[in-house]
Amino acid sequence: LVEITERQARRNAEPSSRRAHRDLVRRAVRVDHGDALAFTAAWAEADPDHGPALLAHADQLAAHGDPLALRAYASAVEVDAFNASRHRRLASALTMAGDFERACSHWRALVSIDPRDGRAAAGLVTCEVQAGRFARARATLAAARERGTTRGSRAALERAAAVAEGRAEPRGPRLHGGAELRAELRWTADANLDVALIDTRGRRRSVLRPRGVRVLEQRDGAERRETITVREIDGTWFVEVTRPPGGESMVTAELIVRTPGARRRFNLELAPGTRERVALVRRDRGRGAWTR
Repeated sequence: LVEITERQARRNAEPSSRRAHRDLVRRAVRVDHGDALAFTAAWAEADPDHGPALLAHADQLAAHGDPLALRAYASAVEVDAFNASRHRRLASALTMAGDFERACSHWRALVSIDPRDGRAAAGLVTCEVQAGRFARARATLAAARERGTTRGSRAALERAAAVAEGRAEPRGPRLHGGAELRAELRWTADANLDVALIDTRGRRRSVLRPRGVRVLEQRDGAERRETITVREIDGTWFVEVTRPPGGESMVTAELIVRTPGARRRFNLELAPGTRERVALVRRDRGRGAWTR
């Protein structure tokens, strides 16, 4: 807490300093400080055209289960409209949320950024099929073929062609094979739970911000599952579970965390509007070590 106080004083002395805001936010998120959301909001207000500031605020909104989180992530894309990786990640998040209209707009932006990127065209074709716009998907496919694509992305476009022509179903999200970290959350109640990873720089990796992670949501009868994987970790990462506000009863859940050669299970009870940092994973010669 002393370190937070010192960084907050430095930020207050230099309210326009990007570095002062960033250092305060990173440390506050790492130690799960109670004012982390307020610190990120102040950074976003002081630096409204800086993508990392807006992403940090969006991360904290997501951590608190705020439905405005997705809109905040979109704002970070708007200030850097030619950042292809942010468009791609937001398109993925919107697809998982079932918002195909907005997801397609980001795939369309990717095609505009690089018209010969067959993977972007493939994403747009598939998105339009998911949105039920089959004629538009076929027109997008024809236009991409006419423009031509880079050699490395032709296969993606041909897979999308099979979807547009009804020969295949859109591929769902896939998890990493051989992931160094895999966290699987299971529960049966009719409640929305989310599992996320906090990396060494205080960035929240989740279904809403799938930077370097893959997320799969599944249902098997009454059981619901959300699994997140990352191929490789460095330093210390946290595994966090969030239950947004809403509902009354407690929800019982099970979290299973796996690293190469190790596995640990956690039993959770979550009230509405709660967030619990459940596990710590530290890379130690390719293995994971946990503390509660």
